[in-house]
Amino acid sequence: MEVSQVTAKGGKSTLVGINSNYNDTARLKNIVVDDPKKKLTICERFRGNSTGDEPTKEGSGPDATHCLYAESDIQWQ
Repeated sequence: MEVSQVTAKGGKSTLVGINSNYNDTARLKNIVVDDPKKKLTICERFRGNSTGDEPTKEGSGPDATHCLYAESDIQWQ
């Protein structure tokens, strides 16, 4: 998935979530986040499953494998 030129309203949530064990990727560029407290998680990695259960969180932030972006791609307001 590629997300670019988006303005997101911050809060207690996640902008994108991917299942790293299914080799999902998210490439983010030119993201503006309206969240002065920086609570929004930009990219969160999960371990997906085929049971329908809630996936397990594995981590967040850029990792050069699944969450593909640099901190400079995110502009906080």
